[in-house]
Amino acid sequence: MASPYSYHRINRFGLIKIRLNLWLIFIYTMHHILLLALSITIKAPELKDWVMNHPLLFLASIPTIILMLVESTRLPSYNAHAMMRKIWNSGRMVLISGVLLDTMLIGFYSYKNQPDIDMGFVPFIVINIGVIFYLIRSEYITALFDSFPEKEDKATK
Repeated sequence: MASPYSYHRINRFGLIKIRLNLWLIFIYTMHHILLLALSITIKAPELKDWVMNHPLLFLASIPTIILMLVESTRLPSYNAHAMMRKIWNSGRMVLISGVLLDTMLIGFYSYKNQPDIDMGFVPFIVINIGVIFYLIRSEYITALFDSFPEKEDKATK
C-alpha cells in the first residue's frame, strides 16, 4: 500500500517516522520528571522542594514512559508481542490519558491550595489543552499509531 507521506517521512521498514513535534510532546508530558532532574542538576532546592511537594504529578508521566518503551519495539526484527502492538495502536489515547491525568492532578493541587491558587499551573493547563486538541485532530498521529510492523514469519527466514 502506498503511503500518503513522502519517502523522507518513512523509515527503511516502511513505518512512519516520529516527527519532532511528537518527541516534544513526549518530553512535555514527562516535564515533572525533567523538572526534578533539572532541580538536582542545577542544585535548585526551591524547585526540588516544589516538585517533591507535588508527588502525584509524576503519575502523569507513566503513560508516556510506557509508550516510549513500546516505540523501541517498532522494528520488524524485534517481533514485538501482540500487547506491544495494542499499546502502540492505542497510543493516541494513552497520551491523551496522560495529559488528562496531568490536568486533573493540577486541578486537584489547585483546589487543595485554595484560596492560594498556584498560578504556575496555568500555563501547563493551557498547554495540556493544546496538546489534547493536537492529538485528537492530527491525521499524522492517527497514521503513526496505526503504523506498527507485522511479525516476521520465522518460516520465511
